[in-house]
Order: sequence, then structure tokens, then C-alpha cells
Amino acid sequence: IVIDRFQFKQDVDGYLNQQRQHLYVFDVATRRLVCLTPGQYDEYLPAWSPDGKQLVFSSKRGPDPDRHDNYDLFLIDATAGAMARPLLATDVPESAPNYGSRPAWSPDGRQIAFVQGGPKEQLVYALHQLMVVPVSGGPARALTAGLDRNTSHPQWAYDGKSVYFLLEDDRAETLMRVPAAGGKIEKVLAGAREIGSFDVARSGQVV
Repeated sequence: IVIDRFQFKQDVDGYLNQQRQHLYVFDVATRRLVCLTPGQYDEYLPAWSPDGKQLVFSSKRGPDPDRHDNYDLFLIDATAGAMARPLLATDVPESAPNYGSRPAWSPDGRQIAFVQGGPKEQLVYALHQLMVVPVSGGPARALTAGLDRNTSHPQWAYDGKSVYFLLEDDRAETLMRVPAAGGKIEKVLAGAREIGSFDVARSGQVV
């Protein structure tokens, strides 16, 4: 075994080589598989835009991504040869894969909701906040500012007026909802239970 990476080993996977995890698009009709993101980086948690033309995903970039955990959000057109472009680049992680919260497009395709982590100095104790960022660019807004609890798994209501998410609190996972423009956070389903995942129908019914 020749070790030539800073992060040369990982739990479950064992020793690492130069293979990377990339985004692919598979055309069901033609059976053609196209790699969208070749190169030296790993990509995670892709999500389709409502019109099916773009993807948002999370990735670590820079000269040596093995030496940091600052994941950022990127956009890419779902066509061969497209170039990924940063949607949001901060000094804290966005949609970190080990946290497992996929970014979510608003129904009109103009905004993306995601979970943002905290400073690297806080390690696993960093707070994960629910954020929204315009697809056209600009700063992200915190929808759970001042809430000292972890959030996860954002999902838009079909009318685009609110965002559902899970809230970690006192050994429970609660289903919450907050206006997309910001405002009062309300409990949708609380109690002494752990909600692992959910989905919202066009009618507003939640499973």
C-alpha cells in the first residue's frame, strides 16, 4: 500500500486511493451514462431543480480537500461538459454529507434551503441551522436564527411559502415548519418520538 494522501484511511472504507465519488446522469431512453463532475473532488447529496435542468450538490474544493471539512454548495447544468459553479462559499460547511441533509429547491426554482454547520473549532458540537439562499446568488438567510437546536432534512411546502424540517430536542426529533420569508417556527408533530424522515404531498398532507 502506497500512501500519498493526507486522509489515507476512513472508517468502514479502510485505506483510500485516488478514486472519487462523482455525479452522473443516466438517460433511461438511450441507456447512456454521462459523468458531470470528473476530477479530483468528491460530490455529495445532489438535488434536481424543478425544471430538471440543473443540480445542486455539496463538495469540498481547494488545493487539498483532505485537510479540511468545509463543504460548499455548487450548481451544475445537467449536460455533458458543464462546469460546476459555486452557489455559496463560506468558512463553515453547507450540507455536509456526514450530516445527511440534502439541499432542497423551492417549487419556483428560485431558492434553495439547506443546513449549515458551525465553525470547525466547535467540532461535532457545532450548531446546524436551517438556511435559504437565492439561486441567482447572494447571501444566505437563517430561518432558525437564535434557535439553539440542530435542524435537518429541509423540504419545501408545495406552495413555496414555508419550509418543513426536523428539529433535534431532548432525545426527540420533531417535525417543524417555518415561513420561507422568516418568522415564527411552529410544531407540526411533536412529542416523545423520533421522526426519521417525512414527505409532503401537494395537498399539504404529510407522511
